[in-house]
Formats: sequence, C-alpha cells, structure tokens
Amino acid sequence: MVYNQKIRGFMAYLSSSKRERILLQIEKIDTLLEASYDAFLAASGTEVKRYRFDSSEASQQAELRDLDEMLDNIDRLEKRRDSLIRKLNGTGVVNINLRRKN
Repeated sequence: MVYNQKIRGFMAYLSSSKRERILLQIEKIDTLLEASYDAFLAASGTEVKRYRFDSSEASQQAELRDLDEMLDNIDRLEKRRDSLIRKLNGTGVVNINLRRKN
C-alpha cells in the first residue's frame, strides 16, 4: 500500500526516523488486525463462552471473548491505523489559532 502520496500538493514534513516509526506501527497494527479478524471469525462460529477441563493430572481452561468486545477492539485498531496513515500523508488534524479582528 502507498502511504506517502501527496494530498493537494502538500506533504507535511516528517523526519525519516519518525516516518519509519509510523510505518512500523502500521505494520504491527496490520498484523494485529489480521489476528483479530481470524479470532473473530473463529469465535463467531461457536456458542461456547467458557470451557474447563480437569483431570487428576492437569487442568485446562479456555475463555472466548465477547464478540462485541472483539469488534470494539477491531474498530479501535482500524481507527488507529487510519490516524497513522493520515499523519504519514500530512492530512491529520491541524491546530489553528483564530484571532478576533477588532
């Protein structure tokens, strides 16, 4: 994916180290999103919320997250990724100081 396209002829200045950090964060978020999508698809096909297996030798416990919680996590990751891409492209939020003219 291309992250450094010019928007309306303007590209915000980012140092190369800052640019690399943002790209690394985007890659990490992409990996987390893929895992989250896979987990959501796997969890949506089952009705089991909690599972516990006890034997005399060992015990095992598994708990599936609530699907709404998983969707919220996916939404937060997607919003963070979009925010980083906007920052990389120089289209993020800009602070503007307005002065009243007397």
